[in-house]
Amino acid sequence: MKSLILKTALTAITLSITVSSSFAAPSNGPKPSCYNMGEIAVFSNGMWVCKQPSIKAKGNGMESAVGGGGNKLANKKPKRARPDYIITKVKRKKNNDKVLAVTVKNLGSKASVAGSELFATVKGGDVGIAGIAMPMLKTGQSKTVFVSFHKAPDHGSRIRVMADGNKKIKESNENNNVKQFVYK
Repeated sequence: MKSLILKTALTAITLSITVSSSFAAPSNGPKPSCYNMGEIAVFSNGMWVCKQPSIKAKGNGMESAVGGGGNKLANKKPKRARPDYIITKVKRKKNNDKVLAVTVKNLGSKASVAGSELFATVKGGDVGIAGIAMPMLKTGQSKTVFVSFHKAPDHGSRIRVMADGNKKIKESNENNNVKQFVYK
C-alpha cells in the first residue's frame, strides 16, 4: 500500500512538472520588464525584446503587384488638380505710401490662369478699393505685385488684401486668400 501511494505521488509530481514546464516562459528566460516609456515586451524570433507598440496589418501578398488589389489607398484617385492662391507677405513700398507690395504664392497642384484680380480694401476713410490683375503662377511659384491706392491710407487703418477677389479661379481652398493688417 505504501508503494502504491509512493508511485502515485511520484507520478503526480512528474506530471505536474511536465505540465508546468509546457506553460512556462520560453527557454531564453522570463519576460523582461521594459524600462523605456511606452515600450512593451514582445517575443520575436525566439527571444524577448522591448519595442514600441505598433499595429501590423496582414497583407495578401499582392501589395506590390500591379493591378493586384493590394493597397486600396494607392489606387484611389487624387482630388482634382487646382491652383490655390495664398498671400505670404504684404508691406508698404519704400518711399511710396500709396503702394502696397503683395507677395502671392500658388500652393495648389495646378498652375493658375490669367483673369483673376487682387483687391486691397481700406476700412473707413475715402481711400476705397485698389485692384490689379493677378499674374499667372505655376505650382509653388510666388510673385510680388504692387497695388496702388489713389491716396495713402491713414496710419492705423485696417487693410484687407484678397487674392482672386473676383472669384474667377476655382481653387483647391477658397478660404485662405485673405490677409488683414493694420497700416503703419
